[in-house]
Amino acid sequence: MGLVSNILLTDIAHNAAPREAGRVTHDQRVIDDFEYMQRHGETREAAAERGRMLKRIAFEERTVADLDSDLEAIAGTSDSARHKLAVFGNIRDREKSALANLQTRREQFTEYVNAPAKTQSKISEAIARTKAWLLGGTTEEPVIDRAALDAELALASHKAQAAEAAIAELDKQIEVAGIRVNRLADAERGFLNDAVAEVASGMLETLSRKRAELAGLERLCEPLRKFGIATHGKPESVEIKWRHSWPDVAAALKADPSGDVSKLLPRVPG
Repeated sequence: MGLVSNILLTDIAHNAAPREAGRVTHDQRVIDDFEYMQRHGETREAAAERGRMLKRIAFEERTVADLDSDLEAIAGTSDSARHKLAVFGNIRDREKSALANLQTRREQFTEYVNAPAKTQSKISEAIARTKAWLLGGTTEEPVIDRAALDAELALASHKAQAAEAAIAELDKQIEVAGIRVNRLADAERGFLNDAVAEVASGMLETLSRKRAELAGLERLCEPLRKFGIATHGKPESVEIKWRHSWPDVAAALKADPSGDVSKLLPRVPG
């Protein structure tokens, strides 16, 4: 450590240190933190946060490793883009269904967690009725089966504790399932785009052919300019009516990759 660092370290420790009866005591923690930053170029807190982020990234990568392998295998086949989307859709639906099932089970367990409060409410109501009778509010003593209520509360409390433990375990599974579903949501766009491109390929071929024909006509007519004939007149406006849109086509393919979408496509003159 150089002279400047020693001076700076002394100043930091001096300013952070408490003063006792006119005497300055250096804060060793401040000194250690400064030396750590000098050695590693970051604070301990920053290093810890970076470590947590790297650990999280590694966890998510392990969680979706098998999905990534499946996606690479699908993309690497010679099948049509629509068939690839269909295979991808099966995987997507499977993972989404697994997540939904876990979330449904969690909601069911939540009912067990809330059950003791409902039973306790029954007990409180029974106590209030007996209290009213004791204070002369009613003439007949209410019939209360407190033993049954206590047994109901004990059983409900037991199930609630078990449900809380089960929910904690389910939350871990839901986190994993959510990561997998999110990964597939990110990958879906690529498969869907390829399927739309495949459906639109015929129209794009027509577009390319018409552009080539137009270019050929322009070359044929270009010599007419020598005769004072204008070859770049105002083009006539041509409107092709279409009740649908490409997002409509994409939505239909997403819902059923093998379905007939021809009725959704615009009719372009050949």
